[in-house]
Order: sequence, then C-alpha cells, then structure tokens
Amino acid sequence: MIRLTLTIIGIFLLGILVGYVIPENDSEPISSASTIAEISDEDELYQQTLAKRDLEIDSLVEEKITLEEQLEQTRLDLEKLKTTHKETLMALVSEEEQEARQLEREQRREEFASRIRDSIAERWGDAWDNAPPDSQKRISEIAQYQQELFDMRMNIRSAETDEERAEMIKAAEELNDSLKSTIKTEQNAQLTRIAEKYGITKPKDVKGFLNETQSQLENPVF
Repeated sequence: MIRLTLTIIGIFLLGILVGYVIPENDSEPISSASTIAEISDEDELYQQTLAKRDLEIDSLVEEKITLEEQLEQTRLDLEKLKTTHKETLMALVSEEEQEARQLEREQRREEFASRIRDSIAERWGDAWDNAPPDSQKRISEIAQYQQELFDMRMNIRSAETDEERAEMIKAAEELNDSLKSTIKTEQNAQLTRIAEKYGITKPKDVKGFLNETQSQLENPVF
C-alpha cells in the first residue's frame, strides 16, 4: 500500500515538473526569433546611415571639384584681363612716343659704349707708348680684342632670337680665348725682359722664372 502511494505521488510530481519545463522550452525559440529581428533592424538602420554618409561625401567632393574649376577659371580670367590691360596701355602710347623712347635708349647705350672704349684706349695708351715694337703690336691687339668683346656683349643683350644669341656667345668665347692668349704672351715678354735685367739669361732659368711668376700672378693675393 505504501509503495503504491509513493508511486502515485511520484507520478504526480513528475507531471507537475513536466508542466513547468515544457512552457519554458516553448518560449525560448520565440525569444531567439525576437532577438534576430532586432539585430536585423539595427543592421538595416546602420546600412542606411552608411549610405546617407556616402552620399554626403560624394556631394562634398563634387562641390570641391566645382570650386577648384571656378578658381581656375577666375585665374584665367585675371590673366586675360592683365594681358588686355597691357595691350590697351601699349595702344595708348603713340608711335612717335615709342620711336622717341627707342632713340633715347640707343643714345644712352652709345654714350655708355663710347665711355668704355675711351677707358680701354686710355688704359693701354701709356703702356703702348713705353713698350718696344713687338710689345706695341700685342698691346694694340689686346686693346682691340677688349673693345670688340665689349661690343659683342652689348649685342648679345639685344639679340632678337636664341640662335642669334648663341652664335654671338660662341664668337665672344673664341675672342676671349684669343685675348687671354695674347695677354699671357705679352706678360711672358715683359717678364723675360725683367729677368734679363737682373741677370737671368739662360733659357732654362728664364723659363723657370716665368713659370714661377705666372703661378704667383694667379695667386689671389695678386
């Protein structure tokens, strides 16, 4: 009898336990489905936010490009305005005024060139008067080279084309080399006379004296 009673009580308790457990298991899938729906809604909202931000960035980029194009066009307009203004000013200057200005510039240039030529002639005049015939010839060449070189440099500044300027520069370089060579020859001639004056007459000794003196002349002290 007692065993039967315990059996019935056990069955009763088992039924109660099953009644509690089954509803809890049935509610879990519902809760999981709700969570998935919430996550899906949040992800959709996030994607919409990203899409909106991308549109805003694209709009800003387009505005930046538009502003840069407007700035470039403004710069071009200003350059065009400057050019037009310059052309207008040039047109206001009469042809006679332009010729007068050109003539004045040429006169100033010729006056400057004349002063330089006179200075070169004066510089070598005393040396020529006191030199022996062979030195007089070289001194005349040196003075002539310097005057021609000066004229070449003046013409280089007024050359109209790059080709013309390049040819003048090449000719001036060649003339300058001739000038340096003639000056060195005259220096050696004068130094040789000095060496002989002080008793240095042997060719080997004279050559050594010339080399040593030329070396000293290239020293910054001199």
